[in-house]
Amino acid sequence: MKLIDLLESSGSKILYRAISVMGDVVEQLKKEKTTGTSWTDDKGSARGYRDIHRGYGETYILVAKVDDKDIDLKKTKELNNMPVRGTFEKEVRLKKGITVRVNSILDEKGKKVSSPNLNLKTV
Repeated sequence: MKLIDLLESSGSKILYRAISVMGDVVEQLKKEKTTGTSWTDDKGSARGYRDIHRGYGETYILVAKVDDKDIDLKKTKELNNMPVRGTFEKEVRLKKGITVRVNSILDEKGKKVSSPNLNLKTV
């Protein structure tokens, strides 16, 4: 499904966010209790910002079901209308201050490593 079709459909969406952490990913998330606002509807496009720096631990993909009212539609459309490095973004921007329930955590290859059911606040 194209991103614009996803955004125009109603209901909740499955979104992905890559993070890079040192140590136990679930314990790190429990400690921080927050997550960023940049997610994607395309699991293959989830890239951790810090995973470009060698030696920053392991990269994991968070999987969450997000209600469409929690998506910053204006910012998402802006981001996806501008080519970045020759391609278009596949970013879904969430509103700040919402609660995201992370249902699964995958490793870089897409294998489930945890089902933590963590509530994280977007910052």
